[in-house]
Amino acid sequence: VPEAFDTDRFGTFTREVARAGSQRDAARLKAQAALHESGLALAIASEGSFGPHPAVPFVSANIELVMLIDAEADLEIVGTHVTMETATGQRWVSGVDEALAFGRSIGFPAHGLIVRRHPDDPEHLFKAIENENDLSDAVGQVLGASDNGRAFLEVDLRAHRNPTRMNAIAAATDDLIANARRRCPECGAAGFSHISSRPGLPCRWCRMPSDHALLLIYGCARCHASRKAPRPDGRDAIEPGECPNCNP
Repeated sequence: VPEAFDTDRFGTFTREVARAGSQRDAARLKAQAALHESGLALAIASEGSFGPHPAVPFVSANIELVMLIDAEADLEIVGTHVTMETATGQRWVSGVDEALAFGRSIGFPAHGLIVRRHPDDPEHLFKAIENENDLSDAVGQVLGASDNGRAFLEVDLRAHRNPTRMNAIAAATDDLIANARRRCPECGAAGFSHISSRPGLPCRWCRMPSDHALLLIYGCARCHASRKAPRPDGRDAIEPGECPNCNP
């Protein structure tokens, strides 16, 4: 990592700085800044987000993206991972005991906590909370400055303070490696990656097509060649419980 490299300028989970563009945009800006500041030709950056699952909107998910930029080869290769296994949560508390109880429920101190006066207040914000004494001190200070007698706690989503998220980043990195090893059949460039899916996987009972992927589309970022490929999991049908026709 370049010395004194500040990724907070590209967005913070604690909302003092809005994210710079899309998830992919932010990862690209981080990698490009690292290239510029280091003078090197290769950079890797990650960017995470939390929100509705792309396939199951009413379920919360963590989406991780890891990007490799090779400036000499003019390549941008991405790996992604989507998981419903997340360590998130937030709570208003009126005292230190409530804060400690919430911390223990989410796996603190392995998983970090943020203490602040209000969800959107950039002041009275404590991130460097390493143990229960730090947590008690932070909550006490926020309660002393509070106008409603409460403090707002949220799970720290920064990767180095969230081991569950670290696991998702590792999985996205595995995907990046797999994509980097896959070469374009047309131009030979590395990074022949999954770019989209074609829906239509049929129901095992009624055989009606569904929104689930039937085929995957792989593409090259350099020459834009594309190829269809079967699902890597070999699945040839959805179960009737997943089918909107059999289970409306």
